[in-house]
Amino acid sequence: MENKFVKTKNFKNFISLASKLKNLPDNIPRLALIYSEPGIGKTHMLLKWALDNDAVYIRAINGMTQPGLLKNIVTDLDLTD
Repeated sequence: MENKFVKTKNFKNFISLASKLKNLPDNIPRLALIYSEPGIGKTHMLLKWALDNDAVYIRAINGMTQPGLLKNIVTDLDLTD
């Protein structure tokens, strides 16, 4: 059995939002925060999009501090030098 990613209405809405962010002028910072109830597919949706768009996926979890999040960003972007 082959695993397939189903492009739901929520995924299509996210793709539309991501496209709008991507098309902003270069001088405008871009950041998106995706949140909702657990178990509805946010992680799978964002991982799929990140893989398809050569993006960095950084997951914030409950209890994560600002320094902890920044450390994850620096590590994932390989900015440790």
